[in-house]
Amino acid sequence: MNTFYSGMSATAARMLGDKGQQMTLRKRTPGTYTPGAAVTQTDADHTVTGAVFAYPAVVIDGTRIQVGDKKVILAAEGMTVEPDTGDTLLIGSTWNNIVAVKPVNPAGTAVVYILQVRR
Repeated sequence: MNTFYSGMSATAARMLGDKGQQMTLRKRTPGTYTPGAAVTQTDADHTVTGAVFAYPAVVIDGTRIQVGDKKVILAAEGMTVEPDTGDTLLIGSTWNNIVAVKPVNPAGTAVVYILQVRR
């Protein structure tokens, strides 16, 4: 692990902790398929820290980015899982679907995750 980027990760976590909020990342893992039986899935909740931003009107195209979509920046430090599309994120009392994930990980060290979420 690169010590410069691990320091950046710690700084991002501290700043998001000071100015952001706690959220719940729900990881959904599909179970195995058995013919004639329902496919089960397992949900695991993880507490994460981040900040929520509205997209500026100029980038809302109605397809890739829709009205109401939010940009969320999550601190990578301390996370035991990575967010994926298809996971959900509880912000306040509202569950949001993660529709895009962009990890910021220079030199292989995760600093933050930039998410696009939709209700």
